[in-house]
Amino acid sequence: MLLQERRTIYAAQDELLYHLDAGLIAHAAKDYRASIEHLETAERLIEEHYTKSLTAEIGTFLANDTVRPYRGEDYEDVYLNIFLALNHYHLGDIERMMVELRRADIKLRTLSNKYEQPLQRAQSGIHRDYAPVVMRFTNSALVRYISLLGYRALGKPDDMRLDFELLQDAFKTQPFVYPFRVPSTIEQEVSVPPHSGRLNFIVFTGRGPEKFQTTQRLLIDDYHYIKIALPEIRPRYSMVERVRITLSDGRSMYLEPIEQMDAVAQETFRLHLALIEAKTVARALAKSTVSLIADAASEQTEGKTSDWLSFAAMFFQLFQEVSEQADVRIARYLPGQAWVGGIDVPYGRVSANVQFLDWKQNVIESQTVVKNVERSDKLNIIEAFSQR
Repeated sequence: MLLQERRTIYAAQDELLYHLDAGLIAHAAKDYRASIEHLETAERLIEEHYTKSLTAEIGTFLANDTVRPYRGEDYEDVYLNIFLALNHYHLGDIERMMVELRRADIKLRTLSNKYEQPLQRAQSGIHRDYAPVVMRFTNSALVRYISLLGYRALGKPDDMRLDFELLQDAFKTQPFVYPFRVPSTIEQEVSVPPHSGRLNFIVFTGRGPEKFQTTQRLLIDDYHYIKIALPEIRPRYSMVERVRITLSDGRSMYLEPIEQMDAVAQETFRLHLALIEAKTVARALAKSTVSLIADAASEQTEGKTSDWLSFAAMFFQLFQEVSEQADVRIARYLPGQAWVGGIDVPYGRVSANVQFLDWKQNVIESQTVVKNVERSDKLNIIEAFSQR
């Protein structure tokens, strides 16, 4: 369906956005090979667009950021590796899963460096002292959790325990992203007895944040103003308050949140927004200055020349009003929150009913998933999704 409507939904410069959305839809539909193809293409496009062309930058200075190809937000770049990792798990390639998790971790730890020089150049254009923007989120508990499970399956206890410590550290040092406790079952994951059955759940709920435009108009005089249009990220409401698992043997458990993905999106957006704001202010000032110069010149001339200059002044003021638009493009199908849990089960076929509950504990959606559980040196993960 998305492929059929591609040209209707996505503009020519939205190729990256299309592959992000298509990759996430394919993953949810369990078409893991197609998901890998789309997400790897998205990652390649992010890398290509980061090395931007001069022509594209000139276009953004004259008009706005929407005229160039969508480059992706940093949280999209990180989370696509997590879904690539899960794709490879489902295809039986644990080693490749671990590679993707390491890529996600490296991207987070080096994020501040990505913006340091571009932000300095942009701020110098508006004569402001350069103040480094510090990235406060550098350690994803979700990445650590999946990596911990992977190292357990690969028989690497030292690496597994290191991930366990780093996961706990993520909660201690980043409370603005993790306002809840470390999931209680995680301690059990590092002490699973050899050759026992262990079933892990990774459940995604809600939908990722949306972008909106916020606009300010700063008066210069009675006839001129500066328009500043900036994007703002806002989380979407989710009806899901709890996730309950009921196994075919009658046992049940509640999953616990491990990552507010929409909060991560807002935090990582801080760096990008600082760069966008510096560029937007410089561009708006330039457009207003042209209008002011034309207006002032019209008052010092007469006849047709004065009329043309007055027209030019009005044109540039109108051009600024129309052209200053924030780029509000964003991936549509990333989840808003991740939940996890684990439980010991006998080998063999296990049926699990995943129930999504609202704040009144009403079941608003349920899914039944069947898994053939193998020994503990094999990774046994059940995934489920609800966009509610």
